[in-house]
Amino acid sequence: MTPGETIKHQREKRGWSQTDLAKETALSTSTINRYERDKRALTIEAVHVIAMSLSTDEESYRRLSADLVQTTCEHFGTMRWKRSSSPLDDGVTESDKQNTATNKER
Repeated sequence: MTPGETIKHQREKRGWSQTDLAKETALSTSTINRYERDKRALTIEAVHVIAMSLSTDEESYRRLSADLVQTTCEHFGTMRWKRSSSPLDDGVTESDKQNTATNKER
C-alpha cells in the first residue's frame, strides 16, 4: 500500500472526510488530498499529526507512523523535512536537508 492509500484507508475506517482529517491535523484539505493521491511526499511532521489523529492508542500510533515513514521512503525515495522558520535552523535549507538525507543513504 502507498502512503496515500494508507491514509485514505485509515481515514475512511474512522468515517471521516478529507475535510474532517484536515481539521483534526490543522493541515489544509488540499494538502490531505495531495498526500492521499501520492502527489506529495509526507513530511516527518505530517506523519506525526496524521498518525496522532487517526490512531486510537499508542500502539496503533507507533504502527501507523512507522508504516507511513517506511512507505513514504519506498515510494518517494526519501522523507521530506518541513522548512523551519526558527532562528535555530542556522540557515539550513530544505534542499540542504534533502541532500544530507540522500548522502546518508549512500
